[in-house]
Amino acid sequence: MGGRRNIAVAFSFSLLLGRAADAQWNDPKLVLGQVGFNVAVSFVGKMVIGHVPPGPALKQALKEGAVSGLVAHAGYSISGHHPRWALAGKALAQKSVGMTRRSVRDVPVLDQSLLTHWELTHSFIHFKWDGAPHAQIDVVNLAFSTYFAFGPDHYDFDLGRTLTSGSLVFRNFAAPSHLRGMYVPGALWVDAFDDDIPNVLSHEIIHSFQAERGSALKQWERGVFRFNWLVFASGVPALLSGWPEHGARWHELEADGYADPR
Repeated sequence: MGGRRNIAVAFSFSLLLGRAADAQWNDPKLVLGQVGFNVAVSFVGKMVIGHVPPGPALKQALKEGAVSGLVAHAGYSISGHHPRWALAGKALAQKSVGMTRRSVRDVPVLDQSLLTHWELTHSFIHFKWDGAPHAQIDVVNLAFSTYFAFGPDHYDFDLGRTLTSGSLVFRNFAAPSHLRGMYVPGALWVDAFDDDIPNVLSHEIIHSFQAERGSALKQWERGVFRFNWLVFASGVPALLSGWPEHGARWHELEADGYADPR
């Protein structure tokens, strides 16, 4: 009974928050993408890691993945529509990641952990609450963030947007003509002269959520250090130069879908 109640709470919570971005919330492609990802990862993970038989694994994955996907969708929608609320959206997106990770390990998902276990990565600091606060250094994010922090002079640190976006934000005064912004783990930049910085920022913030989604598949923790497996981050498909064309890549289409055109 408790599991059903928690499903209802999660669905209502996600629906309420998602209403802040009607266009994104009502997009069936975005909803199916989030739910499909979480169900698929949960199903395969339960069988491979948890050695759960296919039948029970699918039944559990459908239930847990659907809830997790809706939570993620709400977080993505909020941040895509209101980048100033990106930290709230990111907490929901990473809540979904944690739920899927627990589901893969066949650990209860729709219990009290639904409201008590939270994660949030800001630039290269990863915060966790699981009854007590913990903080870790995300090694990959730290490496990229350090480069931009001490990089070329044409990168200007944007403190205000850094505090609200969940990543280090820089304004690029010498951006290539074909790029309006870029995300790398832990940091992003936007073209300082772009007429629509909020939309570009939203797009890049969604890429940061996609990078964290990789930790649902695999992450390593060694004391205060954390290593996030970034196979679903934007960086890996970007290595496939020319295939497919940049704007046709799935992570770009998803970011475009959630970013709010103004």
